[in-house]
Amino acid sequence: MGEKAVYATHAHVFQIDPETKKKWIPSSGAAVRVAFYHDPSRRTYRIIAIEDNKALVNSTITANMNFTKTSPKFGQWSDHRANTVFGLGFSTEKDLLQFVDKFNDAKSAAKLLLEERKKASQKALDQDQPQSPAGSSPSPISPPAGASPSPTSPPVKYTVHEATESRQEPLATARKHSSSALVNGSDVQEGGRVNGSAASEASGLCLPPPLQSSPALGRSMSGATPEAQAEALKYENSKLKVALANSAQNVKKWESEMQTLKNNNTRLTTALEESTQHVAEWKKQLQRYKEESDALKKKVQEMESDRAEHSSSVQEVRRENEELKEVLSAVQLDLEAGTEELHNKETELETLREQLLVTNSKLQPLEEENQSLAGQVALLEDQLKMASVASKRQLADAQECHRELGNKLQEALRLHKEMDGHFNT
Repeated sequence: MGEKAVYATHAHVFQIDPETKKKWIPSSGAAVRVAFYHDPSRRTYRIIAIEDNKALVNSTITANMNFTKTSPKFGQWSDHRANTVFGLGFSTEKDLLQFVDKFNDAKSAAKLLLEERKKASQKALDQDQPQSPAGSSPSPISPPAGASPSPTSPPVKYTVHEATESRQEPLATARKHSSSALVNGSDVQEGGRVNGSAASEASGLCLPPPLQSSPALGRSMSGATPEAQAEALKYENSKLKVALANSAQNVKKWESEMQTLKNNNTRLTTALEESTQHVAEWKKQLQRYKEESDALKKKVQEMESDRAEHSSSVQEVRRENEELKEVLSAVQLDLEAGTEELHNKETELETLREQLLVTNSKLQPLEEENQSLAGQVALLEDQLKMASVASKRQLADAQECHRELGNKLQEALRLHKEMDGHFNT
């Protein structure tokens, strides 16, 4: 029997930004169908949302999940398996409350299933423990199930040591099933606990936890009582579970940290390339301003040589030219200051890249350093934007000065023509 929908509603789907972890990214363009699916055979619940044949949400509800209502029409929950946080925006508060009720029902069912599996696993372990009294000599044990004695041969009796050896083969089979279950993740519970009933069902036997294949343990268990053997097996199984859970968590953590470092390195490289392009553009603009200034200086010198007799007009034009020169000098100084500041920013970016390479090799204080680098990059981007705005403003001022200078020159030329006409008459 497959999954079937037990509840459905419509909502806007969001996911947390994987880089900043502070803002929501819309996953759907409009309200989509969000449904709870129940698998009766596995007794699990899933939340599924699909838009244009694309799965926006595919989250299996576990016992440790919590749905948080952050506003009257919005709620969120964290899915550790998907390594993200989902958010749903509803049209009414009533829809949100109904969704919360369904989520809590599914969570309660997951808790109940987890408790039943724990009880079944403990019951299987208890049933597998030998029932011989403490301190007695190795007692005979009946043959395994399914091995009927021959009518002509005498009944065979096994000691505890021989029975342990006879169970090595089914134990190996159970380990294989347990390993495949761990890989598929279907029998791994939250916090690193493994469902022992799944392994026993796969092998058809109620088996104790896997044995540790160390010589010391084999020697110690061969001469120990059945109760001591069961306790040792439980202890070794718990250590293996903890080691497996810690290993999986460390792998996920290292993969996440490495991906974060790669993303930061890409952003820094992009910012450095953009700043280099801006510096080249501003250098070209500065060269154009210098050429325009030289051309204006030549024109002023020509006008001064042609109008030596018109002292009053020439003095006024000179004064205006000096003012324009001062404006141009100020613009050049501002541009040079902006270029120097960009050079400093490039140096800072190079320093940040070196720090990032060192940090990539250490992998220790990654979270604080990544946050610091993100803040510095944001600050540098703001400074680059401010420098770009200032440059545009200075360019507009220079163009305005250029237009004013052209108007003044045209007015001086007009005065020159009028005075020439007046002198000629």
